[in-house]
Amino acid sequence: MTRFPALTGALLVGWVCLAAGATIRVDGSGGADYATIDEGIEAASDGDTVLVAPGVYSGHRNRNLSFEGKNLAVLSEGGAGAAVIDCEGLANNRAFVFQSGEDSTSVVSGFVIRDGAFALGGGMSIVGGASPAIDDCDFEGCAADRGGAVYVEVSAPSFRRCGFSGCTATQRGGGIYCLESSPTIVGCTFSDCDAPEGTGGAICCHVSSAPLISNCTFAGCDAVWGGALSCLSSSPHVEGSAFLRCTVTWYGSAVYCQQSSPSIVYCTLVGNGAPFDAGVFCLSGASPAITNSIIAFGTEGAPVFAIDGDPWTTRSVLFANAGGDSLAGSHADNLFTDPLLCDVTHDDVRLCSNSPCLPQSPQNPWDQAVGARGQGCGNCVAPVEASTWGRIKFLFR
Repeated sequence: MTRFPALTGALLVGWVCLAAGATIRVDGSGGADYATIDEGIEAASDGDTVLVAPGVYSGHRNRNLSFEGKNLAVLSEGGAGAAVIDCEGLANNRAFVFQSGEDSTSVVSGFVIRDGAFALGGGMSIVGGASPAIDDCDFEGCAADRGGAVYVEVSAPSFRRCGFSGCTATQRGGGIYCLESSPTIVGCTFSDCDAPEGTGGAICCHVSSAPLISNCTFAGCDAVWGGALSCLSSSPHVEGSAFLRCTVTWYGSAVYCQQSSPSIVYCTLVGNGAPFDAGVFCLSGASPAITNSIIAFGTEGAPVFAIDGDPWTTRSVLFANAGGDSLAGSHADNLFTDPLLCDVTHDDVRLCSNSPCLPQSPQNPWDQAVGARGQGCGNCVAPVEASTWGRIKFLFR
């Protein structure tokens, strides 16, 4: 075992607080303490760090990895993306399982987790009160019935700066499925995640789940219900997040709410489309609160639609949605004007310097920011009219 290896850059900054224990090095090419990740974890004790050299790790001792109740850090030595755990699309093979009460000092950081396949959590399963920290990891092409990338049950993990790409759940949660759980999901990106036969293309929150979702981006996700986010008897708090080009077969192009009361604050929903809504759909007494948000340029439906529910929309900007800009439920103090986004056709939903969504704008009656992204370009030459949007909306298909 090697103590205090030479680390550089961002990894060193994040690793300093973990350096009290021993450092165990893993290198599949040889020349380290162990050749597989499982051997490194098995040899480690509480407080130790398992440092994994760059490379692709596959085979039975590099998947279905368990900390077995020990609080460890398993880190990619070369930083984010340098070490790949390839589950090879084989049934019942995922990268990690946490099931023994591991706490937030259990860390997985910097890995690409590829082609995992398991019924519950294609890439990772976190159950039984575990709360590991998953940082700077990318989940690619993972598949499951629930939780294409990650399955969370009665647990409270954190995910920071993670990417979820091309992950699929046939039933619920193409990216993350959480049941009676409160994960923290910050600075993550969900792209082209799907629930082709179910709900929650990117995230499904189910039965008393209350995740914090902050500063995330959802792009090109789809499902039958809830293209990006599905809330089923749950109350997530969503802030500073962008929902782009998400679609569904039926309800909730970006967000689907059933018997739920999520808060949606400082968010931007652009280019989403469903038969009834261009943003948020409410059913069975759902009562989301939508505040300081933008819902614009939807390819189908109205911004907020309810069959049985009472959404509340305030201090928000609604514009050029294909089904009109009427709001279901209770609403007050909103603007119906072009938000002036830098380049919606290329998913740049930052604000032009003359946007009414900037707090300093003379058009902004609240002196508060609106939307998920701040200023990103100069003045827009002219507002995009609804008729113009009708000619270019095919770009979101």
